[in-house]
Amino acid sequence: MSSRELANDYIESVAKKYAPKTKIVPKQSSKLMKFLNFFVRIFNKSFMTGYVTTIGSTIYVPDGFFDRDPAWSLRTIAHEVIHVRQKKRYPFFLYELFYGFPQILFPVAFICLWLSFGFWWSLPSLILLAPLPAYGRLKLEIQAYRTNYIFLKYSFGWKDEEIFAFNSEHVGKQMTGSGYYFTWPFMKHVEKLINDTSFLNDPVDDMYSEILQFLYDRDLVII
Repeated sequence: MSSRELANDYIESVAKKYAPKTKIVPKQSSKLMKFLNFFVRIFNKSFMTGYVTTIGSTIYVPDGFFDRDPAWSLRTIAHEVIHVRQKKRYPFFLYELFYGFPQILFPVAFICLWLSFGFWWSLPSLILLAPLPAYGRLKLEIQAYRTNYIFLKYSFGWKDEEIFAFNSEHVGKQMTGSGYYFTWPFMKHVEKLINDTSFLNDPVDDMYSEILQFLYDRDLVII
């Protein structure tokens, strides 16, 4: 099964159970992604070419995304489907608020201060656009990046210490760097969270067990 076929299989088998309209769309064909890139490229120059982005139940992938190993591409799709499920768990716009806080408050604060006191008094709200720590974004991304452990352990046969090193290098840099707008500057804390494997023993949350079941059903488990 090709990378694209496997990803579409996962969307049909898993994602659409929670969000029937889930789909994968090329970033280059999206006017929304091009619009967002106008702003995001200021701090993330690889937004269009190196990042997969999920808004609502639409997963936007860059050119060449499906040219790699099928299980490796599926790892990213599973990560994004976690975000789709997270969105369904938070009513109304609470997901966006939790993910975007505090930066998401800027337009509201700016407009309210401008209308109440005038333009110059609204300028202090610009502080909300600074790369302030965003714990909500950290928590939601850590939940999604836990898919790394499942795929690297069961589909690629990596040892735990290899996975922990990869997560510390990759996820740590993502969370503390410009890719996620300097979400959390505390590298040690990020490493502690991403390398905590207790989520595998959670009897209530099936977000991860269904990934593993999918891998078993498609003969993608090698250990």
